[in-house]
Amino acid sequence: MLVWIGLTGFARTGKDTVASMLQELEPRFERVSMGNLIKASADPVLREYLGISAFTEDAVEKEIIRNFLVWHGYHRYDHFLDAFKQTCHGRPYLINTRIFDIREAEWWVEQGGVIVEVVRPGIAAAEPREEENLARLKAHGLVHATLVNDSDIEALRSRVRALWYALIYACS
Repeated sequence: MLVWIGLTGFARTGKDTVASMLQELEPRFERVSMGNLIKASADPVLREYLGISAFTEDAVEKEIIRNFLVWHGYHRYDHFLDAFKQTCHGRPYLINTRIFDIREAEWWVEQGGVIVEVVRPGIAAAEPREEENLARLKAHGLVHATLVNDSDIEALRSRVRALWYALIYACS
């Protein structure tokens, strides 16, 4: 059985939190993200010239490097997508913590995966392409469910559990 769950949504909506909750429900899940491949590629340059890791969790540093990471990801998109596909091959339980482009989303769904949007009231797109890409995914019917993260962690945990059981039921 293949269980691939892709998460989409704006930055800071709680996609990693949702991924952690899904991993609590199904420990076989592995996290993947094309964004991590992009960050790994950009990390040496960012460290050398700015002294900032591409994997920083500091909000100020993230803002400093965001435009470069976006540019780098789109500049070499086909390379990163091919590498990402290889990363996913043969792995039955995956959580993609950030699907952001229609080409990746279409491939993910073709493989049998589902895509869930994580929404957090009051959080807007961090950069213009985020909003454009999410609208494109929705327009093409690639978003299968929505999870609302309203900052109530127990309510979110309950929503994630309900989503997980619905997906398991649909797969069986």
